Amino acid sequence: MSFHGEIAKFFPPDLLEYLASFGKDGVLTVKEPEPLLITFRSGCVVDASSARADAKLLRTLYARHHINKEKYHYIAKARSETPLSVREILVKLDLFPISSILAELIMAMEEVVFQFFLLKSGSFVFNETGVSQDFSGARLYPVDLMYELSVRVDEWHEYQAALGSMSQTVTLTDLGREAEPAGRSEEILYRMISGRSTIDTLVNQAPLPRFLALKFIGDGVRKGWYALSGGEQQGATPAKNSICAKPNLFLDFKRSFKEVLQAATMRRKVEQALFFCKNHFDATLILSVKKGRLFRGLAFHKDEKGRLRSVPVQSSVDIGSDQVVVTACERGLAFFGKVYASAFLSDLVDLPEEGECALIPIEVQPGSAKLIFAVNSQVGQGMSPLHFLDLLSWLIAPGQTVKLGGEPALEMPENIGEDKAARLIALTDDLPPMPHVVGQALSLIADPESSLEELAEVLAQDQSLLAMIIRVSNSALYNTGQEITSLQTAITKLGVNIVRSLVITASTHSVFPKDDAKIGAFGKALWGHSKECGLAARRLALHIGYADPEEAFVGGLLHDLGRLAILMGYPDEFAEIDELNSSGRQGLIEAEQQLLGFDHTVIGQMLVQKWQMPAALLACVEQHHRPGETANRFRTLVNIMAMADHLSRQVGKAPGDRDLDEWQGIGRVQEELRLTDEDVDKLKSRLHEDFRRQEIFDVI
Repeated sequence: MSFHGEIAKFFPPDLLEYLASFGKDGVLTVKEPEPLLITFRSGCVVDASSARADAKLLRTLYARHHINKEKYHYIAKARSETPLSVREILVKLDLFPISSILAELIMAMEEVVFQFFLLKSGSFVFNETGVSQDFSGARLYPVDLMYELSVRVDEWHEYQAALGSMSQTVTLTDLGREAEPAGRSEEILYRMISGRSTIDTLVNQAPLPRFLALKFIGDGVRKGWYALSGGEQQGATPAKNSICAKPNLFLDFKRSFKEVLQAATMRRKVEQALFFCKNHFDATLILSVKKGRLFRGLAFHKDEKGRLRSVPVQSSVDIGSDQVVVTACERGLAFFGKVYASAFLSDLVDLPEEGECALIPIEVQPGSAKLIFAVNSQVGQGMSPLHFLDLLSWLIAPGQTVKLGGEPALEMPENIGEDKAARLIALTDDLPPMPHVVGQALSLIADPESSLEELAEVLAQDQSLLAMIIRVSNSALYNTGQEITSLQTAITKLGVNIVRSLVITASTHSVFPKDDAKIGAFGKALWGHSKECGLAARRLALHIGYADPEEAFVGGLLHDLGRLAILMGYPDEFAEIDELNSSGRQGLIEAEQQLLGFDHTVIGQMLVQKWQMPAALLACVEQHHRPGETANRFRTLVNIMAMADHLSRQVGKAPGDRDLDEWQGIGRVQEELRLTDEDVDKLKSRLHEDFRRQEIFDVI
């Protein structure tokens, strides 16, 4: 088999997925503008190389002390004199087991695929051929690459646009010389910047992914650590008009959103909110209130150099004179709107006569509260900073804080002692509430009297959701030959049930950990199983004629939500539970109850309540291990969940649960669903194809 063409006629991520879907061994070669190779084995990427990625791999191996200076120069010389890649040279030299540098090989492979995704022109050819094995264990799944690297490509372009010319020189500012980089990777780049290199040089020579290097530079410029100078190209944005002078609102929001989502402590979440407010609000206050009085206050503002400064503030005015502040302290209700007259706040900060402000409760306890107050003298047009701060507040505010309109208290399951209950509540607080736009959209979808215009208006508030829905409607799965450019047309084409699936899929995927080295691998595996179970549930629902296959899909996607909470809250226990289960020593539920005192269905039930999901999804999450206990109303749906979970573990990548009682109970589930053994075999065959393609996830 041979396949060739022009990249301009294909979307590179789609091309990668298309080639992987054949499940064949072969090599994709891109000849220009810069040669690169991507090697496939059984539908997975097992090797990838380019001159740029090889140079970065070599520098990374040296920086991480896998090779010394002599070996570095020897390998570099061999690379320049032979057609071999750095990886092939390392295999031939046999300096160390190739599997010992798996992380570095994966980084280099992702760098090549990232480089491929950035291409807009050039020619390619794919040749089916035998692929040798080097026992490194390096393997990338195209579906995961489609999501992760496509997001990086979008952010790469945003950072590039914000920074301007890549030939600008990056230098440390006075503030930067006093800075303390957060991690090893950022520290390496920080040291390199001391040498007055250009953005392009730093991005290509730093021993870390190009995207990460550019992100660190962009973030450093916004924080005032780095200054840009010179290097303007024709058509480039001058440095004075770049990210230094006018922060990118949406880019700052995306960065803060991601950091808040991954923050382990409330303090870290508040720091990220302050980072966002620094660039987009005139002043920000952090207020601690105890027994109706201001206990401590800090005012944050930008100095003449754009640095964030804080000063203590106190007020002699009674808090009771400001009913908005009182309501926030007592009931946890946030306020977003125009600046209002407040003697209390005016005593703390210069309130403009006009503008907009936000008051956000971040901790509310009996008799005490902590609040964020942010104010702008200008009223933003369209999606103003206030709108984005509103979205961030849904992640910053703790689970027990009451939102506008009220939020039901979590119902603690029976037979849970105080210690276990405390652990459960802590877990639910660590996961964010459902984003406001998502909650509004799901409410409209569930309301038979709502209109498509109302749904489109709500979804349009979230630019990432809007873009994703339009991408899906134009994907190979739903494309009818006519390009869809409007949100309302996309919703009409897809239908509200599919839109519901997409909204929940996108919001759920954002919660799964990816960058945390300790839990990222488990998170990726858990997300992979959730996808496969969702696809299996949809396929099974279609097979038996269930009324709402998309409801089954969402149920499968969320069925192990409680396992996600356990992973994020107790990663060590999660790993031990996984070992007990995969080794066959204990069933999953038994292992969880032994180590935690509760199982993932209990915490999952509480999270579904917190997110105010429909009762049908609550049944899927709570009962998928116990379908025989389900009431008649949702019995068929929960049986679908149990069978889908079983089939996805047999056909997909996730290992099977070692609970023998459940395996034996599958026969009863199969009987209730009226599935013959022949039906099950046919379903498995279809699921092999579904899991390999997974179109709905390729564009989310």
